[in-house]
Amino acid sequence: MRLRPLSQCFPLFAGLLLLTALSSLQAQNGGGQFCLRSFEDRNGNGNLDPGEPPLTAGVSAELRDADGLVVASGQLDNSPLAAQGVICFQFLQSGEYTLLVSDTLRQTGGGVIFTRRIEDGGAPLLVDYGARQQAVATAAAPTRGANNLTQLLPRVVFSLFGALLVMVAMLAVGALIWFFALRRPAPLRNR
Repeated sequence: MRLRPLSQCFPLFAGLLLLTALSSLQAQNGGGQFCLRSFEDRNGNGNLDPGEPPLTAGVSAELRDADGLVVASGQLDNSPLAAQGVICFQFLQSGEYTLLVSDTLRQTGGGVIFTRRIEDGGAPLLVDYGARQQAVATAAAPTRGANNLTQLLPRVVFSLFGALLVMVAMLAVGALIWFFALRRPAPLRNR
């Protein structure tokens, strides 16, 4: 059995790639919106009160569909509405979505989760997220001692061994591809 040359397989691979891209675009072609408004919750009541400013950095959100697959993600730092403390996910189809919010700069007690139903073409759904500023740590950070090198050395050796294994495996895969697909067969001798 002779394998097809790569030039004949290219249209098949291109078609599969196009089909994958179209299916992922189809998942986000609705008209629903899910927005997160983040603010500094100075009094800790969880509600946006007068005088509580919007957060403008450090907040990230991950949007998942009903199957738990990540549909979109965003960071407040990169949001066009960062000055208002808003991250929006647009063009969502109808369905149930879960928004996982994490904040690296403030106290939240762990990630915050919002689960809501989005209607295609409906009004944008807005959820509020309030966080308090972290207290400044008074204790000194632990220093790295001389024994840190003894803890680091086995990890480096193990990493180098893993990298060597991966290189050998890739060399073997390359040799197999060359042997079965790219090598020119020896000419047949006429007797």
